[in-house]
Amino acid sequence: MELYSEQNKQDVLKAFTRIRTNYQGFYEENRGLIFLLIAAAVVDCLSTIYFMHEVGPSKELNPMIKYLGYSLGPLYGPILGKYLQISVGMIAVIYFRSLAKHILVITACLYSWAACANFIAFMIVI
Repeated sequence: MELYSEQNKQDVLKAFTRIRTNYQGFYEENRGLIFLLIAAAVVDCLSTIYFMHEVGPSKELNPMIKYLGYSLGPLYGPILGKYLQISVGMIAVIYFRSLAKHILVITACLYSWAACANFIAFMIVI
């Protein structure tokens, strides 16, 4: 089985080149939406921490956050998980820069909804 080919190397280099090209001026152009995304992510993270402290990681729906909650605890697990989501997500958004505004708004709405869901689930469970 061949793990490496010239075509794979060229495809990866093209992806890195696209990210580097799209990165130019990205933050200046989308500063407000990035702030909105980070604010929603912080609220979601705080609500997840609260939820995990009260109920435990077993009721968490996101498998990555659940695993990190078990591995690192109900404080550091959600923090690291949200950091990884934002980091990898921003790379994807930069790659698909033409859709960045839509992706950032939708993701901020989903994070806001997730924060509400954490509080609603807490009220139902307790």
